[in-house]
Amino acid sequence: WGGQDGEKRNARMRHTHQPVAILRHDWTPKEGDFLTTTVSVRTGSNGSTALNWFDKTRDPRPSFYRKLPSSIDNPEAAAEVADYLSSNPDRMQLDWDHYYDVNRNSPFSVQNANGIEGNTVNGNVARYMIEDRRFDQTQLSIRSLFNKTLSDRWTMQLSGQFEVLNSDNYKLIDDLLGADFWFDVDRFLLRNFDLNDQVVSNDLSTPNKVVREGDRFEYSYTGHVRRAEVWGQLQYSSKRWEIFGAARGGYSTFWRDGEWANGKFPDNSQGKSESPEFITYGFKGGATYKFDGRNYLYVNAMAYSEAPTFRNSFASPRTRNSLIPGLTSQKAEGLEGGYILRSPYLKARITGYIMNFRDQYFNRSFFLDVGAIANQSIVDSRGQSVEAGFVNYIMTDIDKRHMGIEAAVEWQLLPSLSVNAATSLGSYIYTSRPNATIVLDPDETFISEGSTVFLKNFFEDNVPQTAGMIGLSYRSKDFWFLNLNLNYYDHIYLAMNPDRRRPNALTNVEPGSELYRSIVHQEKAPSAMTLDLFGGKSFRFGGYYLYINVGI
Repeated sequence: WGGQDGEKRNARMRHTHQPVAILRHDWTPKEGDFLTTTVSVRTGSNGSTALNWFDKTRDPRPSFYRKLPSSIDNPEAAAEVADYLSSNPDRMQLDWDHYYDVNRNSPFSVQNANGIEGNTVNGNVARYMIEDRRFDQTQLSIRSLFNKTLSDRWTMQLSGQFEVLNSDNYKLIDDLLGADFWFDVDRFLLRNFDLNDQVVSNDLSTPNKVVREGDRFEYSYTGHVRRAEVWGQLQYSSKRWEIFGAARGGYSTFWRDGEWANGKFPDNSQGKSESPEFITYGFKGGATYKFDGRNYLYVNAMAYSEAPTFRNSFASPRTRNSLIPGLTSQKAEGLEGGYILRSPYLKARITGYIMNFRDQYFNRSFFLDVGAIANQSIVDSRGQSVEAGFVNYIMTDIDKRHMGIEAAVEWQLLPSLSVNAATSLGSYIYTSRPNATIVLDPDETFISEGSTVFLKNFFEDNVPQTAGMIGLSYRSKDFWFLNLNLNYYDHIYLAMNPDRRRPNALTNVEPGSELYRSIVHQEKAPSAMTLDLFGGKSFRFGGYYLYINVGI
């Protein structure tokens, strides 16, 4: 964000308008039995805005790594930049006035614009602009649930559902920031190709495309998903025991339908892609033993598989129809057990658990120094040497294990005052060494294929593996309440660059050295604490109620 006309303006704004209509039918043939069927339709728009920039214009993001002191090798120069940024906080915000000034002074001429021979468009081209990344979804869902009371101790549920999801994915020009038009070409390729080369065109049906506010550009495709699932559950309940078992089976398929032929992949971007199919399963069961009305022991187990999502199954869905290699269902198995106490003045629960996740995958696209990671000169399919470029980084065969203990207690000190406490102590680690495939996006040149990434025994990132809370809760007879909570988080590890855990990253680096540790070791974030205060009161006016809640 940055200042504009005395106001704060954020480049990244999320907007959603997704109305939902639901038709529901209930049938109760007799007491204890019912059949509920729902048909729902959801449609509308989803989007999020972001900055974009053209050609060799400098990256406008203040946090771009080349602008930060950490990217400067000279310590004195790095210190000067750090001091300058600290002394000029406005330099760490977006400079909206600069973007408008540049755009209003950027004359540009497009020959044979929009593929029309002799059509010339003159004006100020946008060097900076705001784009709207849209994913407008339309979803139809049909679900039915049948509940049957077999006896005073046995009940059964059966359910089925079918879902159709179509997602229209494209970019819109949201704000040209004072410019006249945007020239729709692949800006990452302009380092190595001429503007007249068809490979830089995002839409081969409209070469030299000129777009204005409200127009689609860069990519346009529809994602289609079809899912069906059935499941059943049987439950037993008695004075001492509660037991359940359940199973489910599912089918899913999806495909991409590209509207435009992309210049980088003219034969693999327009039209329908392959339609992979997946059969999924799930099983779960559990038992609770009640010693009396206050003390319970329980154990639950599960195993399931899930089909991969559409968004993460294509190497680069914005540009082509290629699926990631080795696409398969993701699987998991888990077991938990614990103790529950329910007494008038004290409630407590403690649970131990373990979950294993298998065959997960990682799929990201970003700009990369490809020569450095490969330790060799990269030549693309056209025979040109490539030093850096936009890549698809795919990791498969990722396994993880989550295990730990969770505990919570609530002690009623007075009728209106209680103490609450909870803690979670976990260990969330990678248990496999995934395979990495790195593909140069412009022409699917393989930089690396099947390379081992040494992630085993590293921690999963961005999740606190230790957390705790203690709080006071007061509820008055006069219909007001007050909660005060102190929260603590620790053992949070930063996301790792997988390329720093491939063998090539350690070429000519002495094992155990400071440099070795700086490359390999996972960085831990500092612990954190928050103090939360919540309160509220309700008022009654005849048959109407007014609720006021505040939180700090």
